[in-house]
Amino acid sequence: MNKRVMLFLIIFLAFPSLVFSIKAFVIQETEKISLQANATDPDADRLITAYTAPLNENGEWQTTYGDAGEYKSTIIVSDGTTSVSEDVLLVVKKKEETPKIDSFSPMQDDLNIKESESVNFEVSASDLN
Repeated sequence: MNKRVMLFLIIFLAFPSLVFSIKAFVIQETEKISLQANATDPDADRLITAYTAPLNENGEWQTTYGDAGEYKSTIIVSDGTTSVSEDVLLVVKKKEETPKIDSFSPMQDDLNIKESESVNFEVSASDLN
């Protein structure tokens, strides 16, 4: 008997800015991607789905700052006898954020100093990515 398992991907996103071809998905840092296999078996056997990293066991990945890059993942569906797999490319683009001034001194809006005096200025800033 010739058994075939057919695999289709369903994509769920937390953000609508997904750009994709058949096997490549492009998202930005901090976005979540969720791939779900929609597979059928002509013999109606129970199907088991597995995902390789960076996707978790549910086919999801919540990206964060620093995850920019390209990642290959494989989706495998098996009926216990036969399996089929699909490689996907996950491209995470760097998300630019505006730097933030955390603190500064002096705190006054106006400073009055004499010509021979000096004032120390200090700034502490951070960048999320």
